[in-house]
Amino acid sequence: MRAGVVAKGAAPHGPPTPSPVPGEAVEACPKGDYPSFCFMPTQRYKLTIAYRGTRYHGWQRQAAGPSYGGPTEAAGAQLPTIQEALCSALASVVGHPVQVVGSSRTDAGVHAKGQVAHFDTDQTQIPPEGLRRAANARLPEDILIREIEPVGSDFDAISCTTSKRYQYLIWNAAERPVLFADLAWHRWQTLDCVAMAEAAALLVGEHDFASFAKPGHGRENTVRTVRACDVAHRPPRIVIGIAGNGFLWHMVRIMVGTLVEVGLGRYSPQQVRHMLEARDRRAAGPTAPAHGLYLQWVQTSLSPGLAASRSGVPAHGGDAPIIREFGRSDLPEIMAVAQSLPHWFTDAAMERMSRDLPFSRGFMALLGRRVVGFVAFVVRDGIGWITWMGVRPELHRRGIGRRLVQRLIVELRRYGIGELRVQVPGEGVPSEPYEHTRAFYRAMGFADLRRSMRGEAAWREELILRLTLEPQP
Repeated sequence: MRAGVVAKGAAPHGPPTPSPVPGEAVEACPKGDYPSFCFMPTQRYKLTIAYRGTRYHGWQRQAAGPSYGGPTEAAGAQLPTIQEALCSALASVVGHPVQVVGSSRTDAGVHAKGQVAHFDTDQTQIPPEGLRRAANARLPEDILIREIEPVGSDFDAISCTTSKRYQYLIWNAAERPVLFADLAWHRWQTLDCVAMAEAAALLVGEHDFASFAKPGHGRENTVRTVRACDVAHRPPRIVIGIAGNGFLWHMVRIMVGTLVEVGLGRYSPQQVRHMLEARDRRAAGPTAPAHGLYLQWVQTSLSPGLAASRSGVPAHGGDAPIIREFGRSDLPEIMAVAQSLPHWFTDAAMERMSRDLPFSRGFMALLGRRVVGFVAFVVRDGIGWITWMGVRPELHRRGIGRRLVQRLIVELRRYGIGELRVQVPGEGVPSEPYEHTRAFYRAMGFADLRRSMRGEAAWREELILRLTLEPQP
């Protein structure tokens, strides 16, 4: 490949322009130069996790302060947290740093039976069950990945959460539970569970829970919907279950502390109404300790891309396409899109594309289960290059090409890539598809970078367009 040329260009609704030298394929990126862009597509995985929170400083990864005297990770002086342990175990399996994003940031000492999280990796050759077992072998005995499943790249453990349920265990007996004192709140006084259940019922529904949030929670809106709040009694155990669409800081523990006060006769059940109306933390009961609290389960919606691929129905309604990252199993459908565009994809171009795509990353557009468009890219010397792009001809001017490029721009910004380029035919080639291609990219903000001439009769002038990407906020 001659100096200065690193990738083929692309049309917004057709494949890329021909290679600078007939039959020449895009070179693979050198090792160490953004390998995740060059060799394997990334896959997002959803994790379901159980843990005993006794030894940990909560879910959230955090650095150890100067006053902390306990054990830390030697490399980064991290406090022992659930997130830190998971990141370390998974990174040792996949061979690169990972960021595990959790649905709920449980506090220090809080346990979980069904926490949900996600992470990304390009090591897609590892079967999910093999990945789960390998990670569990590296995790401490009080953390377990119960399930790993692949999801769409638009799945997010936080924003896709629709509801959560917590349980709180109270040991209501004269003697404390010495064998599991860190798993239950010991209350030796007899609690009136009937009164507690009556008060709990008043907390169900949509309310302003400002009285049940720790000051400094940082939320402008304190209205939440509690879908269930029940009290189950099987002596000596009392289990309070609370489900809702979201919770404020310490909200569940303050609700439990208040219900215990009702059980002790210090509040009547009806006083809960006044606590809600007061919107003042001082109006409600105390905060129950963390060690009796369990995150029982987290319900999530399918990501739009995954929902579409499973059901065949566009997730955004109407004719809006779903944009998601493609994998090796999608390549036959992408090649079929290319074959529908013979003006751009000649036999020689199809051959080059079949060699390039397994070593590229990219995104595809789906209408139902049908792949209708795609864009592939590589990163070289810190610059993103569109290598191949196509949209089925009957769907031109539907904005699918624009959506694909916009999704690519978002991905490049995530990795700090500051520039995106594409090579297209120059104005010396007056064909209407080429004119449409140039207009498409310029409308998206691409500016002319340089022109060059070549000897091939079918395409004498080539133009490289450049788009400067603003850093992700």
